[in-house]
Amino acid sequence: MQTNYSATVSRCAVWGMTTLALMVTGCGGGGTTAEVKLPESERPDIDSAAASSGGLTVPGPADFNYTSFRSGQVGAGRGESKRSGPAGAMCRAECQKDGSAWGEFQFGYTFDNKTGKSLDAVVKVRLKVSESNDMSTPPADATTGAPTATSALTFFIKDSIGAELKNANLLATTIGSGPKSSGNQQELVFDARFEPDRGYYLIVSGRCDTSAGDAESLSASVEISDVSIEISWKPAPSAMSKGEGDDSTSLAGTADEAAGP
Repeated sequence: MQTNYSATVSRCAVWGMTTLALMVTGCGGGGTTAEVKLPESERPDIDSAAASSGGLTVPGPADFNYTSFRSGQVGAGRGESKRSGPAGAMCRAECQKDGSAWGEFQFGYTFDNKTGKSLDAVVKVRLKVSESNDMSTPPADATTGAPTATSALTFFIKDSIGAELKNANLLATTIGSGPKSSGNQQELVFDARFEPDRGYYLIVSGRCDTSAGDAESLSASVEISDVSIEISWKPAPSAMSKGEGDDSTSLAGTADEAAGP
């Protein structure tokens, strides 16, 4: 599927040490490989009356209806993932020497397009993001292995047949840049088309992985809060409209916002 869309991204630092790059890709683009699935009977329907209402805000008249929390550990490790307040989620992984752990969450909204026609919409996502990682310094004569820790956060839209419409990489860091605690606010705006008789998932997905190696202790965490999703419906152009099939992408922002640590 080819979809015309544009994306506008703005962010302002609340506290922190780094500004992280944001990448947006189109239909079928790379990025997250997360699996999302909910039975059709559990996905709310967007019918013609709902579409003609002008929009949908989550949380608001609708609440977040898709959550998944998973974690695991090996040896001296502990992984954790859970909801954090009414509009947020978190994951954390911590371990001690030779241990490892991971945690991940999926948090968002899903619906079915039951209008019998394509729905074009503007999707706006707002959230606050905080992350931290820390480790003890491995001894000079360490032999077991180097400690590793990664944190990642993405926003994506997938449909019920597995096609990925949008993918935005919001966070990708490693312990190699040094222990830190940071946070920021993010806002993403997309144009998207929702085809009839399909389900759609609008998801923020976070994950932390740690492996202590020779370090006495190692931890990493990612938390999102004040998450909101706004969908504003607009008439879909006909198949013969000018520009149909153009898969060009535009991203508004500044080069400075993509600067790494």
